[in-house]
Amino acid sequence: MEALNSPDPEMHPLKLAAATLATTATLLAASAQAADADGAGWRVELMSDHHADALRLSDLGSDDAVRALAPRTGRNLAYVEDQALLARRQGAWTIGLLARSSATLVASEDALALSAALANKATPAASRDWAVNARFAAFSGAGLLLQRAFVPAEGWQAQASAQLLSLARWRERRLLGDVRYNAVSGAYGFDLVSQRGDDRLSFPFQTAVSGQGLGALFGAAVDWRRQDLDGRVAVQDVGWLHWGRLPREAATLSTQTQALDADGFLIYKPLVQGQNSQDSGATRLKGRWQLEGGWRPQPATRLSLGLRTREGFGALPEAALQQQWGDLALGARWQFHERRLGLSVGWRGWQLAVASDRLGGGARSQAWSLGYTASP
Repeated sequence: MEALNSPDPEMHPLKLAAATLATTATLLAASAQAADADGAGWRVELMSDHHADALRLSDLGSDDAVRALAPRTGRNLAYVEDQALLARRQGAWTIGLLARSSATLVASEDALALSAALANKATPAASRDWAVNARFAAFSGAGLLLQRAFVPAEGWQAQASAQLLSLARWRERRLLGDVRYNAVSGAYGFDLVSQRGDDRLSFPFQTAVSGQGLGALFGAAVDWRRQDLDGRVAVQDVGWLHWGRLPREAATLSTQTQALDADGFLIYKPLVQGQNSQDSGATRLKGRWQLEGGWRPQPATRLSLGLRTREGFGALPEAALQQQWGDLALGARWQFHERRLGLSVGWRGWQLAVASDRLGGGARSQAWSLGYTASP
């Protein structure tokens, strides 16, 4: 959670793309008439999706974020997805420019509870063990989007896509092991393995690190509809991220600590082994899947059930209702894991969607998107 909490302005592509998209609004309006003439269509979209099981979103970036951790039972999930897109469709092809930021943290309840306890200098009332397991990965960049639509058979539609990105930031972290506290002796025992990769990590005798990375991410989708039933299978972000001479750090900690000193710091006798390295290998992303099935009791009404997956976590189920009245489209969506209600409205090419698990500053899950499509 500390890694996700670290303030990093470069991890926000909305800031990177703000000037471009301001100009784009004028370009899009001027291009709408041309789209009618050449059979093309423009699309512009801004999207933000933030969620944290164990922390209020308002606490992200604050000095007290770790102290405020309140994890759920079992594995905890936190993610940030921000994206800005400008795309042009010509027939079956779509080409666009995008800037995006993606971060995911999957951590055990024990890992977050221990972090909060140590940050709050809280001494356990009894002996206990913590099973620490946390995985964090994040990247940001900008580049080219290419999509191709297909109609393989009646009632079927398919799509393939590729994102070629220039990466401005890449971070990954893995922490695994056990921590023990003995109430009789007042001593902590650590047995942890840490692995870290970061383009801004520095250590002695380090060679020059590439100024930027490269990403090649692919996606595909298949949609089916027959009468009042439909279905969708999709995958995105399958591919590789590469950063030349990326600094990496591997460390092992096995130690016994002797309680806390007067200032609340742990006193310990460490056995630490560490190794620094650099490599230019590629990190493989396994992708995120989406499955959805829909039913139309009436031509203008659609009910659906679906799930999305998050690498390292599993399935995130959801249910939705959509209703069409002429040019006006309304929708509602419930995401079970996020405990979040989303509402959407569409009208003559405009699409707006907002979602939150609660109102006010206590929200732990919020999302919004705004887009416009100029169709021929």
